Amino acid sequence: MFTTLIGRFPTETELDHYISARISSVLKDYFDSTRDFGKRHEKYIEKKRQRLAAAKGTPQKPTNIRTFYKENELEKYSEIHNVLNGMMSNPEKYTEKEWQEAIIDVLLLLYPKYICVLPNVEIMDLYSKKKRYLDYLFIDTNENTDIVETKKPSAECLLRKTPYRDNYVPMTELSGAMMQI
Repeated sequence: MFTTLIGRFPTETELDHYISARISSVLKDYFDSTRDFGKRHEKYIEKKRQRLAAAKGTPQKPTNIRTFYKENELEKYSEIHNVLNGMMSNPEKYTEKEWQEAIIDVLLLLYPKYICVLPNVEIMDLYSKKKRYLDYLFIDTNENTDIVETKKPSAECLLRKTPYRDNYVPMTELSGAMMQI
């Protein structure tokens, strides 16, 4: 009985959905482009009710497993999109370390094949005979490795403002990051 009672309390996710729904309901009166988070909140509450009913032993209509995962994947990608949009709306608010952690989390959600993430990996540069450091080394299930070099986002670090022979060329910071890898 006690666990049933605890299960009925709102979770952190439910509170996040509720807050987003309330904020969007206020903002949509002032801005036409505001997304409606109320439907997501209602969907979450319905799933919670179904879980609670299943825990009580109430038979539920069987769910098509593909439909279940398709819906959850959509929610996963929407949440990733929301997090990145939120961070991009005010990039100076976050440190480079916070950017790195967020990007690593996103990459691990998008590519679940990775089984290990190693930060600040030391390697030997055979050409210059110097020690170099990788931001992150990802290892996947087939023992393949991927190098991830993260930078704090800035529109000014991608392309030069003036074209060179009708092409916009990368700025030094972008070229430097590519060369690091």
